[in-house]
Amino acid sequence: MLWARAVLRGDTRSARDILALPELQEALSAEDSARLASIGDAAVFLMEGRLTLWNRALTPVVGRDWCRLRAPVVAERQEDGWGDRDDPAYRFGEAALRLLPVDVLERWRAEREVLDALPPRTNLLMQNTLDFVARFPSDPRAPRLLRQTVHATRLDHCGDAAAGALSRKAFNLLQRHYRQTEEARRTRHWFKPGY
Repeated sequence: MLWARAVLRGDTRSARDILALPELQEALSAEDSARLASIGDAAVFLMEGRLTLWNRALTPVVGRDWCRLRAPVVAERQEDGWGDRDDPAYRFGEAALRLLPVDVLERWRAEREVLDALPPRTNLLMQNTLDFVARFPSDPRAPRLLRQTVHATRLDHCGDAAAGALSRKAFNLLQRHYRQTEEARRTRHWFKPGY
């Protein structure tokens, strides 16, 4: 999805332009679109956009369970003609090499470099939640978001070693600042991925 890719690469201008397209209405509710469109601050717009990705589990490219955003692979076919040719990411990439003008192909490659540099999905969205709560500690969604962040590592196959530290940080924030909430009472442990 174009909008998700724009949000993940931090391109506020493109994300706002895409938000206005009627095709996006299938992925986002009218309320979410209107709420996002009304946010003036670029950093807050991107934080809220990432929270929407986290909460809606939007599928930015292909598949429901994505650890990393899979952009099409722009690569030549191997000499023997085999390899990854049945992988949709490679098929789209082959078509791009044949059909796209050079300037568009270069923009695509630049976007891929940005997206490939992102951490795994869990880490990215957990860090976004921690940044959001740090900036807006009185937001009523903060306890729920922190609980969701802690539990994201419980049975997660996407997070790397840093996800455990993010889970612990979210747990400590939840217990320290939101101790009286139901979310804090129901969250007794933090988790490391892979356990």
